[in-house]
Amino acid sequence: LTIAPDGTLILKDQTRPSGCKLQGTMAILQCNEPGMKQGNSNLVAVHPDTLEVLDSIALPEPATVPHVITMFEGRIAIYLGVLQIEPGNFDANHLLGVARRAQGRFAEAEELILRALNSRPNNLPALRNLARVQACLGKHGLAVETTARIIERDPAAAEAWSDQAVSLIALKRHDEALASLDHTLELKPDHVHAL
Repeated sequence: LTIAPDGTLILKDQTRPSGCKLQGTMAILQCNEPGMKQGNSNLVAVHPDTLEVLDSIALPEPATVPHVITMFEGRIAIYLGVLQIEPGNFDANHLLGVARRAQGRFAEAEELILRALNSRPNNLPALRNLARVQACLGKHGLAVETTARIIERDPAAAEAWSDQAVSLIALKRHDEALASLDHTLELKPDHVHAL
């Protein structure tokens, strides 16, 4: 459920892949074994007072991650639709990139987040998501560079120090990784990944 800026309720359905025995959203994320296929989702717009379905659309793929909406030219827009009209839209590129990362579609995620950063090169959440995608792609050198950009702008960003440590470990730069983990714990003593 997402509430649009005008109050309209935007809902989608999601179903477990066939053959999955787990329950809840985690079932959708964890049941990706061969032969298990999740059905495509439906999206509906609902009036907030009467609960009347105002519009619906069958999506061309499963919508596992939360959908993101924005207002565009006075109308509610789902991020994919925004990109068709405005390919450089920061929010749509960034958030669709995050969605693609959650789906394991890392190359697409990287491309979308880089496109978003073209218009806002110093946006810290987008940089953080880019670093994580780069690490997923095994581009640990780039991930270290990206986390360094975050740390330069926000030295107190514990998550960036932690993410940097992960990529430094992958690059076998263990002394630097330990320093990054120490820095993480100085900033956030209860940081789960750094402990």
